Amino acid sequence: MIISLAGVVCTISSDWKNRTMPYNERSTVERVNARLKDEFGGRVVCVRGHAKVMCHLIFGILALTANQMMILVIVIDANIFISYLLVPASQPAKIIALWQSGKFDVLTAQPQIDELMRVTRYPKIKERISTVLAGRFVNELRDLSIMVDDLPFVDVSPDPYDNYLLSISSGGSADYLITGDKQHLLALKKFDGTSIISVADFLKQTRF
Repeated sequence: MIISLAGVVCTISSDWKNRTMPYNERSTVERVNARLKDEFGGRVVCVRGHAKVMCHLIFGILALTANQMMILVIVIDANIFISYLLVPASQPAKIIALWQSGKFDVLTAQPQIDELMRVTRYPKIKERISTVLAGRFVNELRDLSIMVDDLPFVDVSPDPYDNYLLSISSGGSADYLITGDKQHLLALKKFDGTSIISVADFLKQTRF
Protein backbone atom coordinates (compact mmCIF):
# COMPACT_ATOMS: atom_id res chain seq x y z
CA MET A 1 0.00 0.00 0.00
CA ILE A 2 1.35 3.48 -0.94
CA ILE A 3 0.29 6.62 0.95
CA SER A 4 1.17 10.18 -0.03
CA LEU A 5 1.25 12.75 2.76
CA ALA A 6 2.40 16.30 1.97
CA GLY A 7 4.56 15.08 -0.89
CA VAL A 8 6.14 12.29 1.15
CA VAL A 9 5.73 8.84 -0.32
CA CYS A 10 5.38 6.04 2.23
CA THR A 11 5.34 2.42 1.12
CA ILE A 12 3.75 0.11 3.69
CA SER A 13 3.64 -3.65 3.27
CA SER A 14 0.20 -5.24 3.24
CA ASP A 15 1.62 -8.78 3.42
CA TRP A 16 -0.29 -9.69 6.57
CA LYS A 17 0.25 -13.42 6.09
CA ASN A 18 4.02 -13.10 6.48
CA ARG A 19 3.65 -10.68 9.37
CA THR A 20 1.67 -13.19 11.40
CA MET A 21 3.28 -16.48 10.33
CA PRO A 22 5.96 -17.74 12.78
CA TYR A 23 9.47 -17.15 11.42
CA ASN A 24 10.47 -20.82 11.58
CA GLU A 25 7.48 -21.91 9.46
CA ARG A 26 8.41 -19.83 6.42
CA SER A 27 10.24 -20.92 3.30
CA THR A 28 13.75 -19.62 2.65
CA VAL A 29 12.44 -16.98 0.22
CA GLU A 30 9.77 -15.84 2.67
CA ARG A 31 12.35 -15.57 5.45
CA VAL A 32 14.64 -13.41 3.29
CA ASN A 33 11.70 -11.18 2.33
CA ALA A 34 10.74 -10.88 5.99
CA ARG A 35 14.28 -9.85 6.94
CA LEU A 36 14.28 -7.19 4.20
CA LYS A 37 11.07 -5.75 5.66
CA ASP A 38 11.85 -6.09 9.36
CA GLU A 39 15.61 -5.48 9.53
CA PHE A 40 16.62 -3.58 6.41
CA GLY A 41 14.00 -0.87 5.97
CA GLY A 42 11.68 -2.53 3.50
CA ARG A 43 8.45 -2.43 5.49
CA VAL A 44 8.00 1.36 5.76
CA VAL A 45 9.77 3.73 3.36
CA CYS A 46 9.19 7.48 3.73
CA VAL A 47 11.11 9.50 1.16
CA ARG A 48 10.38 12.06 -1.56
CA GLY A 49 10.12 10.73 -5.11
CA HIS A 50 10.14 7.34 -6.78
CA ALA A 51 13.91 7.45 -7.41
CA LYS A 52 14.63 7.85 -3.70
CA VAL A 53 12.20 5.04 -2.84
CA MET A 54 14.02 2.77 -5.28
CA CYS A 55 17.42 3.88 -3.94
CA HIS A 56 16.32 3.20 -0.35
CA LEU A 57 15.15 -0.32 -1.24
CA ILE A 58 18.27 -1.09 -3.27
CA PHE A 59 20.48 -0.12 -0.33
CA GLY A 60 18.37 -2.40 1.87
CA ILE A 61 18.82 -5.29 -0.59
CA LEU A 62 22.57 -4.68 -0.79
CA ALA A 63 22.87 -4.62 2.99
CA LEU A 64 20.81 -7.80 3.29
CA THR A 65 22.92 -9.51 0.61
CA ALA A 66 26.13 -8.61 2.43
CA ASN A 67 24.65 -9.87 5.68
CA GLN A 68 23.55 -13.15 4.06
CA MET A 69 27.07 -13.66 2.70
CA MET A 70 28.44 -13.48 6.24
CA ILE A 71 25.96 -16.02 7.63
CA LEU A 72 27.53 -19.35 8.48
CA VAL A 73 26.56 -22.41 6.46
CA ILE A 74 26.21 -25.55 8.57
CA VAL A 75 25.66 -29.26 8.09
CA ILE A 76 24.07 -30.97 11.10
CA ASP A 77 24.46 -34.71 11.59
CA ALA A 78 21.23 -36.69 11.89
CA ASN A 79 22.26 -37.80 15.39
CA ILE A 80 22.01 -34.16 16.51
CA PHE A 81 18.49 -33.87 15.09
CA ILE A 82 17.46 -37.08 16.84
CA SER A 83 18.94 -35.86 20.14
CA TYR A 84 16.92 -32.66 19.80
CA LEU A 85 13.71 -34.59 19.20
CA LEU A 86 14.42 -36.88 22.15
CA VAL A 87 15.48 -34.15 24.61
CA PRO A 88 14.04 -30.71 23.71
CA ALA A 89 15.96 -29.04 26.59
CA SER A 90 19.50 -29.91 25.50
CA GLN A 91 22.54 -28.49 23.71
CA PRO A 92 21.37 -29.96 20.38
CA ALA A 93 18.09 -28.12 20.98
CA LYS A 94 20.08 -24.87 21.23
CA ILE A 95 21.56 -25.57 17.79
CA ILE A 96 18.13 -26.14 16.29
CA ALA A 97 16.73 -23.00 17.94
CA LEU A 98 19.61 -20.93 16.52
CA TRP A 99 18.92 -22.29 13.04
CA GLN A 100 15.18 -21.67 13.34
CA SER A 101 15.85 -18.07 14.39
CA GLY A 102 17.99 -17.48 11.29
CA LYS A 103 21.44 -17.32 12.93
CA PHE A 104 22.89 -19.59 10.26
CA ASP A 105 21.85 -21.61 7.21
CA VAL A 106 21.62 -25.40 7.26
CA LEU A 107 22.48 -27.62 4.32
CA THR A 108 20.80 -30.96 3.77
CA ALA A 109 20.22 -33.47 0.98
CA GLN A 110 17.85 -36.30 0.18
CA PRO A 111 20.08 -38.99 1.78
CA GLN A 112 19.79 -37.21 5.14
CA ILE A 113 16.03 -36.79 4.78
CA ASP A 114 15.81 -40.53 4.04
CA GLU A 115 17.97 -41.38 7.06
CA LEU A 116 15.85 -39.30 9.42
CA MET A 117 12.67 -40.87 8.11
CA ARG A 118 14.16 -44.33 8.55
CA VAL A 119 15.62 -43.76 12.03
CA THR A 120 12.46 -42.17 13.44
CA ARG A 121 10.56 -45.33 12.44
CA TYR A 122 12.73 -47.59 14.62
CA PRO A 123 10.52 -49.13 17.35
CA LYS A 124 12.67 -47.80 20.23
CA ILE A 125 12.67 -44.31 18.72
CA LYS A 126 8.93 -44.35 17.95
CA GLU A 127 8.30 -45.07 21.63
CA ARG A 128 9.81 -41.67 22.50
CA ILE A 129 9.17 -39.55 19.39
CA SER A 130 5.66 -39.43 17.97
CA THR A 131 5.17 -40.01 14.26
CA VAL A 132 3.51 -36.60 13.96
CA LEU A 133 6.42 -34.79 15.63
CA ALA A 134 9.01 -36.63 13.55
CA GLY A 135 7.12 -35.98 10.31
CA ARG A 136 6.67 -32.30 11.13
CA PHE A 137 10.38 -31.88 11.78
CA VAL A 138 11.41 -33.71 8.61
CA ASN A 139 9.10 -31.43 6.62
CA GLU A 140 10.59 -28.37 8.34
CA LEU A 141 14.11 -29.53 7.53
CA ARG A 142 13.15 -30.12 3.90
CA ASP A 143 11.38 -26.76 3.56
CA LEU A 144 13.74 -24.45 5.44
CA SER A 145 17.17 -25.89 4.69
CA ILE A 146 19.24 -25.41 1.57
CA MET A 147 19.02 -28.62 -0.44
CA VAL A 148 22.29 -29.78 -2.02
CA ASP A 149 21.34 -31.75 -5.12
CA ASP A 150 24.72 -32.20 -6.79
CA LEU A 151 26.60 -34.34 -4.28
CA PRO A 152 30.25 -35.12 -5.05
CA PHE A 153 31.50 -38.66 -4.50
CA VAL A 154 33.27 -38.95 -1.13
CA ASP A 155 34.88 -42.04 0.38
CA VAL A 156 36.80 -40.76 3.39
CA SER A 157 35.03 -41.77 6.58
CA PRO A 158 35.81 -45.15 8.18
CA ASP A 159 32.03 -45.52 8.38
CA PRO A 160 30.73 -45.44 4.78
CA TYR A 161 27.28 -44.34 6.02
CA ASP A 162 28.83 -41.02 7.13
CA ASN A 163 30.24 -40.13 3.73
CA TYR A 164 27.05 -38.45 2.56
CA LEU A 165 27.50 -35.83 5.32
CA LEU A 166 30.98 -35.07 4.03
CA SER A 167 29.53 -34.96 0.52
CA ILE A 168 26.89 -32.40 1.57
CA SER A 169 29.59 -30.34 3.31
CA SER A 170 31.82 -30.36 0.24
CA GLY A 171 29.04 -29.82 -2.29
CA GLY A 172 27.55 -26.93 -0.31
CA SER A 173 30.86 -25.39 0.86
CA ALA A 174 29.82 -25.66 4.50
CA ASP A 175 31.71 -23.81 7.22
CA TYR A 176 30.95 -26.45 9.87
CA LEU A 177 29.75 -30.02 10.14
CA ILE A 178 28.26 -30.49 13.62
CA THR A 179 28.22 -34.07 14.83
CA GLY A 180 28.36 -36.27 17.91
CA ASP A 181 30.26 -39.04 16.12
CA LYS A 182 33.60 -39.06 17.96
CA GLN A 183 34.95 -42.25 16.43
CA HIS A 184 34.52 -41.51 12.74
CA LEU A 185 33.71 -37.87 11.93
CA LEU A 186 35.12 -35.81 14.79
CA ALA A 187 38.40 -37.69 14.40
CA LEU A 188 38.74 -36.20 10.90
CA LYS A 189 38.62 -32.62 12.34
CA LYS A 190 38.41 -31.03 8.87
CA PHE A 191 37.38 -32.02 5.36
CA ASP A 192 37.57 -29.95 2.18
CA GLY A 193 37.47 -26.65 4.08
CA THR A 194 34.70 -27.72 6.49
CA SER A 195 35.51 -27.85 10.20
CA ILE A 196 34.06 -30.96 11.85
CA ILE A 197 33.04 -30.06 15.36
CA SER A 198 30.90 -31.08 18.34
CA VAL A 199 27.83 -29.18 19.51
CA ALA A 200 29.61 -27.89 22.62
CA ASP A 201 32.66 -26.69 20.66
CA PHE A 202 30.48 -25.01 18.03
CA LEU A 203 28.57 -23.06 20.67
CA LYS A 204 31.83 -22.13 22.37
CA GLN A 205 33.56 -20.98 19.17
CA THR A 206 30.67 -19.04 17.65
CA ARG A 207 29.40 -17.61 20.98
CA PHE A 208 25.81 -17.44 19.80
